[in-house]
Amino acid sequence: MIVSSGNGIRSGIETLKSLDSLCMGLKSFLRNEEQSKKTTETKKNEEKKDESESQFSVVNRSRAALSEIEWTLRSMIVDIGREEERGEEIEGRREISEKIGGMLIRHFPSSFVGLGEKKEGVIGMDIGRLRFEMEENEKRREKERRKEREEIEAERRKEKERIEEERKMEREEIARKEEERRKEFDRQMTELKAERETNQQFIKEGLERQKKKREKEEERKRRSKVGAAAIEFFVPSNYSLSGNKFTKQLNAGGCLVFFEFGGVVARLSLIVGSVPQSYYIVGIISSALAANAQTTCFNGLKGGAGGWDIRPSHRVTFLNTNFSNQYQACHAGAAGQRVVLEADGREGRRTLRMSQDGETQPAFFTNIPVPFRFAVYICNQNDSVTIESVEVVDEPQMIGGTIPVQM
Repeated sequence: MIVSSGNGIRSGIETLKSLDSLCMGLKSFLRNEEQSKKTTETKKNEEKKDESESQFSVVNRSRAALSEIEWTLRSMIVDIGREEERGEEIEGRREISEKIGGMLIRHFPSSFVGLGEKKEGVIGMDIGRLRFEMEENEKRREKERRKEREEIEAERRKEKERIEEERKMEREEIARKEEERRKEFDRQMTELKAERETNQQFIKEGLERQKKKREKEEERKRRSKVGAAAIEFFVPSNYSLSGNKFTKQLNAGGCLVFFEFGGVVARLSLIVGSVPQSYYIVGIISSALAANAQTTCFNGLKGGAGGWDIRPSHRVTFLNTNFSNQYQACHAGAAGQRVVLEADGREGRRTLRMSQDGETQPAFFTNIPVPFRFAVYICNQNDSVTIESVEVVDEPQMIGGTIPVQM
């Protein structure tokens, strides 16, 4: 280090003083280490001496530092000598030169043998080789550190990718569960909606059934009559009425005509007053024949009139003025006999049956007209009939019959 300014000289001298102190410290450290080895070293330690004093140990690093200082001081002495040979005047050069020379004599006396190509100092080490090896080792260590950093970074990336993959899977799992919950919610809502609609339909149907049932019951009650109240039309001069008993006044005259019925099941119950000696006819007529039936016997009408003549001498069915099935159609009428007519005016049914004292008779009618009316005709004076009731029922109670008569 050659400087020309006053401040530079002082700084250089201070630096040399520091190096001088450093050399003294390093040499003192090496002497202490050497003394310690001589007093404590065993045979086993001798075998490991080369390993413990490797070129990278603290001792060798201290020796290398001394060699480096020695080589630097020698180079500076050579440079100063060359400057003097060229006659260059540099302020403070003598003071610096004396200081360097003193340090070389004090710390490195062997350095005056000459400055060769190798930077070898008092300890006989090849500083250039050592520096090269240290640099190479430093490069190797840096390469190892870089590789280690790359491995750590790769491991971090791998861990980051693993964590990200786990998070992605968690997000996908959350999304899948959310989708399942949404689908389950939609399914439940759909089922709930369908159930609500079904319930509403059931409620609607139930209300409609109740309404129809109520209307039917009201119709049944309205159409169900007890006794003489079941008769809508009759000529008063032809019959006398006592309670629910109608007695014929003349050997002629019209029918007792009942209220009209439609697509329902209707039942007429009556009691025969005396053994019939002439026409004693029970049956139905089309509502269109109601006016004519009030003034004449309905067995002489056409267009929907049919029934039974129960007098013992006939026991026939009649239909539109025609008689048939004599003695086979029914039992003979008798005083006190209970006769029931049951007409089913519902679509697909449309039948008329008769029972006498609870026994269904062989002859029955099919394809009866709708709407219809029950009708009763008694011919002889003083013959009578007692009307019990006319009612509407849910289902017919009579079954059987062997002789169908199609109207």
